[in-house]
Amino acid sequence: MNCIHPIKRQRGLATVLIVLLVGVSMTAIAMGLASSVKSTQHKQTAVHAATHAQSAAWSAVTIFREYLKTRDYEDVSVMTVGDEIPISIAGSSLTLNASIVAVDNALKDSDGIKVTVNIRAVDNAARASSSIQVVYRVANTVCDLCQLLEANLDLYDDTNLGGDIQIKLPPGGTSKVNVDGDVNALSIALEGVTYLNATGNVTLGSQVPLQEVFTNGNLTLGGSANVDKASALGTVTSFDNGRADLIYANGDLLLGGGAVDVANTLGSVSITNWALHGSIIAQGDVEVNSPVQKVHSRGHIVLNAWADARDIVTEKTLSCPNSSWNMFDNLVAEIELINCPDTSATVREGTDVNVPLMDELQPFTRVRPTIDAWAVKSDANYVFEFTGGHIRVTVKNVNSIADGAYYLADYPNGDGRGHKDYLCDAVDGSGQCTSPAVPTHTLCQGQSTYDSCFSYDAISKSWTIDSKNIVPGVVWFDGDLTLSNGEYYNTFIVTGDISTMGAMKTYAPNYIGYNAICTLAYPQNPSADYTGLYPTQLCNIAESALNYTPLTNIVLMAGGYDPFAGGNYRGGDITLSASNELFGNVLAGNHLDTNGDTIVHGYISAAATKNGSGTNDLGGKTVLDLENLPPSYRPEEIPNFDGGSCTSTCNPPAEGAEVLWSRYL
Repeated sequence: MNCIHPIKRQRGLATVLIVLLVGVSMTAIAMGLASSVKSTQHKQTAVHAATHAQSAAWSAVTIFREYLKTRDYEDVSVMTVGDEIPISIAGSSLTLNASIVAVDNALKDSDGIKVTVNIRAVDNAARASSSIQVVYRVANTVCDLCQLLEANLDLYDDTNLGGDIQIKLPPGGTSKVNVDGDVNALSIALEGVTYLNATGNVTLGSQVPLQEVFTNGNLTLGGSANVDKASALGTVTSFDNGRADLIYANGDLLLGGGAVDVANTLGSVSITNWALHGSIIAQGDVEVNSPVQKVHSRGHIVLNAWADARDIVTEKTLSCPNSSWNMFDNLVAEIELINCPDTSATVREGTDVNVPLMDELQPFTRVRPTIDAWAVKSDANYVFEFTGGHIRVTVKNVNSIADGAYYLADYPNGDGRGHKDYLCDAVDGSGQCTSPAVPTHTLCQGQSTYDSCFSYDAISKSWTIDSKNIVPGVVWFDGDLTLSNGEYYNTFIVTGDISTMGAMKTYAPNYIGYNAICTLAYPQNPSADYTGLYPTQLCNIAESALNYTPLTNIVLMAGGYDPFAGGNYRGGDITLSASNELFGNVLAGNHLDTNGDTIVHGYISAAATKNGSGTNDLGGKTVLDLENLPPSYRPEEIPNFDGGSCTSTCNPPAEGAEVLWSRYL
């Protein structure tokens, strides 16, 4: 019995210990749960604060992009690395700023400026921050590096179109001829012109089919002219077989030609021919001497004896041939019927009439392109000038020839072979080369080794090129130029006038492409004498590609503001004669004349910068061939001639600034 009593007492102590251990465990669990809840709350608060700061940082990324879009393109290019640009949001506790890390102008002209920026957002209330590094690309949306030609044939001053004129188009293509002045197209075969716009009077005759004509002056349709739609701020007159399906005019209509389907005018109408016309709606008076389906007018209407008129309605008076005349379906006059059949369901007077009219036509406006040879002198690979009785050639950006001024002269070396038109450091009194720059650096291939390619007449200040070809690149001449025979791979820029002779082909660099310009793989008459003489600003040898510049869309360009003649405009006339084929744009600062057989694979512009000095005359056979143009050639783009290089497309991205990539710091 004595052994049992201690064990019973120990049973109570064990129970107490178990309860105590359970209590401690529960306390630990409770404290752990409380700590976990508090930690989760802290994490949620931190995540919420960080998320708010990150959201603010991304908002700052967008705000800075919009800021870059408001900056001038040149200002962006000179932003200073390390600059801190604050960003503020009204009523916010956020502190935002942008730090410029890098400004990359390497592809400024072609692909835009890359700006690297660190964006930092601090939420002062939450004591949280977030930083993002962003690379933006800023494009030149002003597009001030080039001009856009408004039409395939873009002419200023009065223009005479004759002979055989044709525009060849790709499938589904349209063409446009714009003229700032009068247009006379009488003895002509015209094909492929979709739109003809003019600021002056337009006279069309012979076989002239057009989809649409618009003129700020008067339009005359004669001969066999056939127009789908004709619009004139002045009058429209037709005679012989001249006609238009649809006519809009602010002025009067004098219809004496072929049938018209629909005519709308804010003036009066006189129909004198015998043709079945469709619908005529006029604001002024109408006199009808021919069958017509419908005449609605706000003016007086007179129907003469032989009129066959179906639906006639006027807000004023209607005069019929006689009271027994019955060649009509409906006669309505708001004021009075004169000498008409008795009133009936189809003959009414005193009835309210409302004739809706066409909207008034607004003038066609032009933006004259600037064409200035002097502005791009510094962009030429070869500048030809006559000074001190000798031909001087200034070379720039030509591989294997140091930039500088040279003489062009013969190089006799006693081998019995002619050596004409070589670059020389010095010449003697007879014009012979006494110190050749490098004997192999001739600039051309003559018709034979004994024939010079270049000649200069000091009295007329005119140059002549007659050769197989010359070195590729941009070639600039001070004076007039006659380009004869040969096949050339150049942009020719002339301060005076240009004329062509003989059988001649010339390719603009952008048209002929990399191989001919940069590897000198000429399609015709390649020459080992030209080895290595390629224009470095045009040739990307590493990528076997031609660098794009609007200047080399041009094949011929004439005229400019002469700094040695008080800034007055000199030259600018281009005359294309004999047999020419030109692959590129033709830009005449003044006027254009064509005769013989001329094919231009590109756009033509004649700017008439010397106002009132003559006309444009296109005759013979003139073809604008716009089929199968290479992608490297963009005929609608020409330089803005601001005196600097032009190396960018005229079609920048719609956004002025965009985010290329980003990362958290």
